[in-house]
Amino acid sequence: MRRSMTYANALRLLGEKESRLVALADTITSGAVAASGHFELIEIRREAVDLGSKVLRSLGERLRGLSGLTHRERVYAAHSVLVITAFFQALDEVGERLGIDPVPGLGADEQAALSIGMAPGVGWPQLVIALAYVPIAEPHAVSIDPVASYYEKLAASTHVYLQGLAPWDSLDETRRGQLTTLVLDEVPGLALEAYEERLRHLAAVSTEFRVWLTLCAQQEVRDDVLTGLAGLEDLLTLTRNAVSSDRRGALSRAYRATLAKPIVPSGENDTGLTIPSLAEGYIDHRFQFAYRDHTVGEEHWWRDQPTSDGLVRFLAAHLVSPVALISPLLILGQPGSGKSVLTRVLAARLPEEQYLPVRVELRAVDADADLQEQIEAAVQLATGETVQWPRFVDAAAGAIPVVLLDGFDELLQATGVTRTDFLQKVRRFQEREADQGRPVAVLVTSRTAVADCATLPPSTPVLRLEPFDEAQIRTWIGVWNRGNADTLKHHGLQPMRLECALRYRELAEQPLLLLMLALYGASTENGLTNLTALDPIDVYEQLLTEFARRELSKDGDTTDLDARVERELERLSFIAFAMFNRRSQWVEEGDLTADFLALKLDALPNQRGLRAPLTPGQRAVGRFFFIHDARATWDGRVSHTYEFLHATFNEYLIARLVARELARLTTDAPRRTVDDAMLHAVLSFECLAAREPIVEFLDSCLARHAPACRRAMAEILVALHDSALLPRTESAFAAYTPRQANVVERHAAWSANLVLLATVANGKLSASRLFANAGEEPVREWHRHAGLWQSMLHSAGWDGLVERLDIERGWLGDRREIVLRPSREADSISAPDLRWTFDMPPGSTSYPDNFLNERVSAIRKTHFIADVRDDVMAHDLWPIRARSAKANNFYVLGDNPASETNVLLSALMAPDNSGAAPYVDLINVLLAQDCQGRYVMEDHPMVIPALTVILAGSELGRVSGQEIAPLGELPYLATRLTDPSVQRLFDRLHELFPDEFPPDLNAP
Repeated sequence: MRRSMTYANALRLLGEKESRLVALADTITSGAVAASGHFELIEIRREAVDLGSKVLRSLGERLRGLSGLTHRERVYAAHSVLVITAFFQALDEVGERLGIDPVPGLGADEQAALSIGMAPGVGWPQLVIALAYVPIAEPHAVSIDPVASYYEKLAASTHVYLQGLAPWDSLDETRRGQLTTLVLDEVPGLALEAYEERLRHLAAVSTEFRVWLTLCAQQEVRDDVLTGLAGLEDLLTLTRNAVSSDRRGALSRAYRATLAKPIVPSGENDTGLTIPSLAEGYIDHRFQFAYRDHTVGEEHWWRDQPTSDGLVRFLAAHLVSPVALISPLLILGQPGSGKSVLTRVLAARLPEEQYLPVRVELRAVDADADLQEQIEAAVQLATGETVQWPRFVDAAAGAIPVVLLDGFDELLQATGVTRTDFLQKVRRFQEREADQGRPVAVLVTSRTAVADCATLPPSTPVLRLEPFDEAQIRTWIGVWNRGNADTLKHHGLQPMRLECALRYRELAEQPLLLLMLALYGASTENGLTNLTALDPIDVYEQLLTEFARRELSKDGDTTDLDARVERELERLSFIAFAMFNRRSQWVEEGDLTADFLALKLDALPNQRGLRAPLTPGQRAVGRFFFIHDARATWDGRVSHTYEFLHATFNEYLIARLVARELARLTTDAPRRTVDDAMLHAVLSFECLAAREPIVEFLDSCLARHAPACRRAMAEILVALHDSALLPRTESAFAAYTPRQANVVERHAAWSANLVLLATVANGKLSASRLFANAGEEPVREWHRHAGLWQSMLHSAGWDGLVERLDIERGWLGDRREIVLRPSREADSISAPDLRWTFDMPPGSTSYPDNFLNERVSAIRKTHFIADVRDDVMAHDLWPIRARSAKANNFYVLGDNPASETNVLLSALMAPDNSGAAPYVDLINVLLAQDCQGRYVMEDHPMVIPALTVILAGSELGRVSGQEIAPLGELPYLATRLTDPSVQRLFDRLHELFPDEFPPDLNAP
C-alpha cells in the first residue's frame, strides 16, 4: 500500500474511471494528444468540487462489504479527494465574498497545477500527468498540521497562478489587494474548516475519518493524564459485534483478562499491598515521534525534538495510516519505562471487530525461528492452540492483524549482532503479507541504548517514551493510595506523598522504579516520608537493604539476617562491576557466573524442588525485580542478560563496594600486610571516573568516615600506588577477566583509580607525596603517569579523570609542585605560567636551554602522536606557527616570560573594556630583546601582524599616541621601511598621531 495517494489514483480506486480529469490523464500519458493543449476545459472548472461531493456522499456504499487492504486503500482515496474538494470549495466561498469569480476560467488542468504547487505557464497536459504522481497530504499521527501546511502551499500557488490569468488585469489595485489577502490569509483556514466539516459527516461511516476528526479537534488541547489507554477502543470501533468463540476470540479474551491483573506479576509482591491493575496502573505516556534512518539512540538529537501528549490519538492515527502496513513502528524507552506494559494494554484495548492483535514476547519464542513461526508460537502460548498464520488471518473476517513484538533489545542482547537486520526482515514480512492480501501492522519495542545496534529500514517511524512528568507521577500516586487506603490505615502508615517522590525524581519518573519507591515507603512506618531527610546514598542504601531483607526473610531458616543482607548487597555490587568493567549497561548470565566463580564468592543454596540447579548468576539476581532479566530462547536454550532498571543503582553499588573495601584495608593494615587482591581485581579494568555519579557517591561514602580514617585510607592508597606499575606475579583472583585487557591497560586503570581514590579520601593529594619514593622530580613523574593514562585509558575514563580532578600548579620551595583536589567547580584553569613550565623558581634569571626550542619540538611531537585534541589545537594555531617558525620567540616582560604568539592573540582578542594593556604588552614585545639579545623586529615575520593589531587598537581609540611613540625611536626600524606594507602601517600611525609619531623614519 502506498504511504499517500494522488488525486488521479484516488478517483480510479473509487470507481470514477470515466471522470474527465482521469480520462485526460490517460489520454495524455498514452501520447495520443499533443502537448499544445487544444481542448476546451473551461466547462469543467467545477468538476473537482462536484465530483468530490459525489464521491464522498456515497463513501458508505463504496466501503460496504470491504475489509482489510481494500477497505484501507479506498478510505485513503476518499481522503485525497476530500482534501482537494475542500480547497476548491474554499476558493468558491472567497469569490462569493468579493462578488467576483476568484479563478475565472479555471479548468481541470489549472486545478491540477494548483494541487501539485506548479507554477503557471506549464502546459495543461504536463500538469495533468504530474497530478497522477504527486501525493496529496494526509494527517500525521501526531496532528492534522500536514493538511494545514498543504493548504497554505496551495494558496500560495493559487495567488501566483491568478496573476497570470487575464481577469487579474481587469481588477483595480484595491480589488487585487482584497483578493490577495483572502487567498493567502483566509483560504487555507476556510479549506481546513471545510475539510473538518466533511470529516464530521464521514466519521459516521469510517473509523479512519473518526480518528482524523479527533486529531483536528484536539491537536491544540493537552489531555488530562489518562490511564490504561482509555478511549482507544471506542475511537477505533465503528460497529460492535458479538465476541466470536473461535481462536481469534480466545486470543482476545486472553489479552483482555490481563487488564484486571496486577501491572507487575503477583509473584513479585508479597507485602499484602495491592499492586494497581494493568488498566489503572498504566499511565499513558508522553512521547516523541520522528521518522529515522539511523542513530535513534542519540540522546542529544532527541533533546531538541518536541514532546507530545495524547498517546491514544497517536496510536489510533498510526494504526489507521498506510505507514502502519508498510513499516514497523519502533517504540523506544529506558528499562522500567513501561514498553512491555504498553504492548499488554494495547493488545487488550484494540477492538476485536477491526483488529487482530498478537503480542509476541521475543524472550519466550525461539530466536532462531523466522517471524511467522514466532507469531504462531505466541498465539499458542496465549491460547494453548496451534495455528497456521495464513489461515488464522483469513479467518479473522478482514480484521487488520497488529503484531506487537516486545523485547527486540533482549533478542539483540541474547544473540548478538546476528539479529541486527531484524527490523528489515519485519518490513519484508509486511510487504509479503500485503502482496498476499493480508496487510499487517507491526510494533517493536526496544531499549533506547540497544536500538542503535540494529539496522533501521529507511524512514522508520520511531516513538520514544518520555519519563513521567509531575502530573503523571501525581496520577500514579493517586491510584496507589486509593488502592491501598485500607491497608495503609490498618498498619498505621501514611499515604504516599507527591513531594516525597519528587525528591527522588530520577527514580519516580520511571514507572517500575516508582512502584519500588511506593513498596518501600509502605514497608516501614512512614518509610518514604523519612527519606526526605536523607542524603541520596542513604536513600539507595535503605532501599536496597530493605528489599534484600524482605527477600531473605522468606527463607524460614534464616538466622544471621544482617550478615546475609550484606552478602546480598555485595553480590549486587559485583554484578554492577560485571557491567562496568565490560563498558556496558548489561551483562550476560554466563559472564556473570564466570565472574562469581573467579571472585570466589560464596554460593547461595538452590531453592528446593527445582529440577535444574540455578547458576550463581541466576541466584544472585533472582530476588530483585529492579534488575531486569532480558531473555531469549536460542537453539532450545534460554539466554539471560541482566541490567539494573536505573544506572544509579549500578553506580551506587560500585561506590559502596569500593568504600567498604577501603575501610576493610584500613582496619586490617595495622595487623598485617595489606591484601589488595580483591580491590585490584575490580579496579584494574576501567577508571571509576568514567561515570561521574560513581565519584560523587564515593565522595559521600568516604565522607562518613572520620578524618583520621580517611587520611589512613589515603596513606594505604599512596603506598599501593608505589608499586602500581610493577608486575603482579600472583593473585587469588587471576581468573577474573571481565574483558580482554593487556598488561599496560590494567596497570594504567589501577594506578589512575588509586590516585583518584586517594584524592577523594583525603580531599587533596600532592605530587611530592604521591611520588615521594620515585627518585624523579615529582612533576616529571606526574607527566609520565598522565601520559600513560591518556594513552591507555578508555576515552570515557580519561575524559572523566580530567574532569573529576582539579590540578593546582605551585612551588614547594624552589621545586615545582602539583596538588590534586576533587573537582568542585566549573572550569577555572588559568593561563600557563611559563616560569613554572620551564622550572624557573621565583627570583631566577637564568633560562634553560629548552626555553628556546620548544615550538619546533612541539610541532613535531604533535604530528608524531596524532592525538585528536592536539591536532585541533595545532590547527587553531597553525597560521601563526607557519608564519613564525623561529625558535627564539619567548621574551621576558617584567618578571614573566611570554611568547609573542600569546601576546599577539591577547591583543587581537581583547574585549572592549580591556583598555590599552594588551596593546602595550605587544608594543613592549616588539621593543624587547629575546634571550639571545636580538630585537623582535629584526627580520621577524611577526612584525606586520603585530603592527596591524596595534593599528587596529589605535583606530578603536584604545591606544594613545604616547603609548605608540616608542615604536618610532628604534634606529634599526628604518631598515624595515623598504617593505611597502610596513611603510603603509607607519604612515597610518602618523596620520593618527602626528605629534607623537615621526612622519618618515628614513629621514636623516
